[in-house]
Amino acid sequence: MINISLTIEDAELFREYRQHQDTFQALYNAGVFTTKNGSATIDFDSQGVLQQIRLNTCVYRKEKKMV
Repeated sequence: MINISLTIEDAELFREYRQHQDTFQALYNAGVFTTKNGSATIDFDSQGVLQQIRLNTCVYRKEKKMV
């Protein structure tokens, strides 16, 4: 076991994280936090449970010439 010290604010943030850990892990595993040139759409059901993650990325875009 490892003992750590947290401020009250950090302890509250950690508690919030633990309540949403499964959702966070799914977002992390899907690559949401490392998405570049794109967007992520996340869908939740009526109970607030994550149902779907969609990533939309731009892999190529021709640059316009400046006049």
